[in-house]
Amino acid sequence: MLQAEHLLLLYLLRQGFMGRVYISNILGVGEGKVRSILQTLRKLGYVESSRGGHHISQKGLFFLRNFERNFFKVLGKVNFPEFGWPCSIAGVVRGNALIKEISKNGMEERDIMVRNGALGAIVFRVQDNKPKLLGSDIPIENVVKDFEVPEDLYDGDLLLIIGGNDCYKATYSFIKGALELIGGLVL
Repeated sequence: MLQAEHLLLLYLLRQGFMGRVYISNILGVGEGKVRSILQTLRKLGYVESSRGGHHISQKGLFFLRNFERNFFKVLGKVNFPEFGWPCSIAGVVRGNALIKEISKNGMEERDIMVRNGALGAIVFRVQDNKPKLLGSDIPIENVVKDFEVPEDLYDGDLLLIIGGNDCYKATYSFIKGALELIGGLVL
């Protein structure tokens, strides 16, 4: 079963070539845990390793692109100082991948993100190709300034702004929460 740690590491390695110690420090987990995650990803062919470090393979990039089209994707860091979160990231959960109906005001989805380590979350639903605050018709640009809405959003998708103590914790919280929203994933 693909777990949040595997996806987080694939997103991290998509940024470039990295050593195990560096990965361990960034993620705040032991080298043994990193070694285990890397081993699983290598067996799947998603990561290639050498003496100098590790990087995502072409097969891993292909997997991640397909995964993002069908399930969820991390969009990246967002400038959102209003809540005082040290880092905010945005992510999209595909509406067709959700295992249950979306709540009326986004509180259930926010609570899922917080249970998975986020400091907080703001939930938007895509309607008429525009993200609007769940439970209202307020467009995202009225809530999050200077946010460039991705072109590949579809009606029913959820766009979330996640707060974390740092960007990796916010990303990890989003990934764990998104996996919960889609009911997990089996390889």
